[in-house]
This record gives sequence, structure tokens and C-alpha cells, in this order.
Amino acid sequence: MVSQFLTSVPSPPPQAEEPRLGKMVQNRRKQLGLTLRSLAQKAGLSAPFLSQIENSTATPSVTSMVKIAQALGVPTSYFLDIASSNTLVHKASDTHFYRLDQSQVRYGRIGSQLPERQLEPLLMIYPPHYASEPMTHSGEEFLFVLQGQMRLTIGTENHLLTVGDSAHFQSGLRHVWRNDSEQELRVLWVGTPALL
Repeated sequence: MVSQFLTSVPSPPPQAEEPRLGKMVQNRRKQLGLTLRSLAQKAGLSAPFLSQIENSTATPSVTSMVKIAQALGVPTSYFLDIASSNTLVHKASDTHFYRLDQSQVRYGRIGSQLPERQLEPLLMIYPPHYASEPMTHSGEEFLFVLQGQMRLTIGTENHLLTVGDSAHFQSGLRHVWRNDSEQELRVLWVGTPALL
């Protein structure tokens, strides 16, 4: 069943050069007259990390990008090319992938944009040797490995997840995931609350 899903979901197409995310964050921050420190406090992130994002030396996770967008008073779509759909059924051929700035991570929206939705399902594709930033945020999340291996740390516990393995945890626990292998990692991620 997993292999059938993998063959039906298209690989993300090559993407053209896009405006730098960091510059967009910096421009919006300055437009609002915010310092890095004040934006960091509003977003619940560190000022050094925000500085790295603005200088394109770090790429935020989707959840961090949502926090930044909320702190800047704009929808996440202000920074991302996100396809919107209110349909109840999603076809694999309709999957639209996006990325955050120069990151090699691809995110595919596989759910709808129902206005009252409580969860956000995404297909996440990680390149070899990728490591996420340490994260804590509200809600809960569910991960299901479709391809490759994920090294998942939740709090102080380390887990190696392979195809067919899953994890379900409160997002307030500090968590990090890595792809230590030489092959692409594909993960079905479902989280609350709705992110985008």
C-alpha cells in the first residue's frame, strides 16, 4: 500500500529562482518598524535565528514560518507559493510542492483549505543528510514514514523510524528529525492546529 502511494505521488518539479524569503521577512519587519528582538519576542523565536533567516544562512521550518508570519501580521501565503483548494478529495496528480527559500525540503499540500479545519496534512520530502531545527509549538503531530529512514528525537528519547513506522506526540515536546541516509526521505505529516 505504501509503495502504491509512492508511485502515485509525483516528484516535485524543478523550481525557478524565487524571491529570497529572508529579504521578504526583513522588508516586512522594517515596514512595521520592528527590531529583530521585538519580532523574536512576538514570534517566540530567538533573535539570532531570525537574523540568520533574514541573511539566508538558515531556513525555518513550516511551523517557525507560520509563527513569523503571524508576528508580522500576514498570512503564510504572503511568503510562500501555496496552492489553495476547498475540494474534499485530493488527487495525487494535483499535489503542489513548495519550499522555504533555498531549502531542499519540499512540502506538498494534500488536504483542503476548509476554513474551520483543525488539522494540516502535508507530504514532506527531505534530501539526504537533512536535519530540522529543534522545535516546540502548540498542538500535536503525527508522522508516517513512506520512504527512507527518519531519526526522530522527542524530548530526550531517540527513535529510528523506517517505512511503515509512525509517531504521534504533543508538539510542545522539543523535537528534531534527521535524514542521515543517502536517500530521499518521504513523510506523511499531520499536525494541529492548521498551519497555513
